[in-house]
Amino acid sequence: MKTVLHIGSGYKKGGGGAFVLRETLRLLENHTINYLIAVDCGNSETTKEIKSWQQYRGLQKVINAVFSAEQYNEIKKWTEGKKFDVIHVQNYLSGLSPSLLKFLREQKKQGVRLIFTAHEYSGICANSCLYNYEKNAVCERCIGSKWKFRCAFLNCDRRGRLYSVLKGIRASIYYNRENIKDLFDCVICVSEFQKQKYQQDGYDSQKLTFIQNPVSDVFSVSRIPEKKKQILYYGRISPEKNIELLIDAFAEMIKEPDLTEYKLLLIGSGDSVYQDRLQRRIRDLKLEKTVTFCGMMPQEEVVKHVGESMICVQPAKLYETFGLTVVESLLAGTPCLASDIGAVGATAKQFGGYVFTANNRDSLIETAKTILNNYPEELNRFFEKRQCVIDAIRETNILYKNRLLEIYSEESKRIEEN
Repeated sequence: MKTVLHIGSGYKKGGGGAFVLRETLRLLENHTINYLIAVDCGNSETTKEIKSWQQYRGLQKVINAVFSAEQYNEIKKWTEGKKFDVIHVQNYLSGLSPSLLKFLREQKKQGVRLIFTAHEYSGICANSCLYNYEKNAVCERCIGSKWKFRCAFLNCDRRGRLYSVLKGIRASIYYNRENIKDLFDCVICVSEFQKQKYQQDGYDSQKLTFIQNPVSDVFSVSRIPEKKKQILYYGRISPEKNIELLIDAFAEMIKEPDLTEYKLLLIGSGDSVYQDRLQRRIRDLKLEKTVTFCGMMPQEEVVKHVGESMICVQPAKLYETFGLTVVESLLAGTPCLASDIGAVGATAKQFGGYVFTANNRDSLIETAKTILNNYPEELNRFFEKRQCVIDAIRETNILYKNRLLEIYSEESKRIEEN
């Protein structure tokens, strides 16, 4: 039985990467001996909680974001005397610093197999998302470039210049000094689209593999509630999610005689400045009585609202890596209408959803109207697909577990190119 050390920034917090880390540990619990290092996992015999660099203030925050000696020493001390066959790293840069890579390189010299699951684009983009927040647009300028510091000059980070410079410096460390492309024995991509981007950046195709994320059945319901005349968005409230496009489209849609009674619910939290901008837009369009910000809420309440909605809309204008909300919406019994961009469009097509042309208000309006004006027929077709997908999801989790065990094994030195 393999002994595996799992490392990730988030364990208890929300987000797709943290969810996959939790599911990975759950699926492997009877097949591997598991240890965990994360910024929020709590301390025990098998888990080590690490202080995030984001918990520091001022100059200390800057220093620890670039290279945290404290994190390195804590990890080094806690792992002393422990023998691992595999170290599996999931997204780490939001809480852990590139100092982790120094530890990993030392472990590799001792024969430990290193695996990286890339939930974002951190291995090829200093901003981790192939998106420039200053220009409010997709950015691929670093793909194929040896130097990733240009993030600092392009001001890509949503929080401004300081964080853009920090990310540029960190990228220079993990991409150039630590040579992340060669460090890991296997890089797991969560979609074929993401895998293609890593190949474009020059990653060895023999090291790249695609495994679809596991899917939790938390959103799966045995009885779907009665539908309300309601459209729903849930997720992070931030510019790249393009929620203003949905608000503008909704304002036009409810001018139609058959759609005047519809409501729009927005569930989530995030960028307060962006939310204030959306609130002003809602007031300008006189939608205060029809558009509601719900903020964060317990997962069971989210599931209830998703099930009651006619459609969920994911209007993002950046490259998502998978589109977990599309699958969750399906499990809760509601079709998802998603931007046909990156992997989220492919996920919608695979899991019984719908797509519209990314960042195109007219396409969003026309596709949503087609669904809503023919809802009984569309819903029947959706439910036929849903049952097939639910059966396939169960198989997906088994395949995910088995593929990981393959990759962990010493015989999987060469990852088959897909």
